[in-house]
Amino acid sequence: MKTTIIKHIIIFTIISFSFAIEFSTQKLEMSFDSPYNQNLSVAELLDFDAVGFEIDDVWERNQFYRSISHSIFEEISDIEFRLGMMELRLRRFIYVYEEKLGKDHFQFHSIPPEFHYRYRPLPLDQPGIDNDLFYKEAVTLKSQYIQRYKFYKSSIEQYKNYLFTLREVHFYNNPHVGELVIFHDDEFEELFYTNVQALLR
Repeated sequence: MKTTIIKHIIIFTIISFSFAIEFSTQKLEMSFDSPYNQNLSVAELLDFDAVGFEIDDVWERNQFYRSISHSIFEEISDIEFRLGMMELRLRRFIYVYEEKLGKDHFQFHSIPPEFHYRYRPLPLDQPGIDNDLFYKEAVTLKSQYIQRYKFYKSSIEQYKNYLFTLREVHFYNNPHVGELVIFHDDEFEELFYTNVQALLR
């Protein structure tokens, strides 16, 4: 009788321990936390190779890559929203000035980058490590961030240059235009340098 009870206790203990290990592993696998990714700047996130090569533990290194991918994805979402709104406001600036100056509206043509890969976070596992999945994911998202950065920077620079040209040609060369159009330089400068320069770093 005592032997049977002891066996049941041992079996129960083993099962409980197994569940505890499984739960702990799942929690680790789904978390994006990494001690090597703490408050990194965008430049440091994009230079993740320098840190990754210094991490000896395979699981910690791949967890670091997962963490980097997640952080870069968040930066991509941020840059798309903030620079997208910035681009829209610049278009409105230009539209208003063209209306007041009686000019035809200039048509800007820009094609945003397209990507086949869509970020879907995966749990850390051995097959993913064996196939360098997490490293490749970080490299891919780094490339996507850089391409988006260059696209928005180029587009915004195009709008900014056209707006300055519009101001110079139809304001400085024609003093009477000043009676019809007031270029809010302070507002534009604050919009551009406060919102854009902080992102295009």
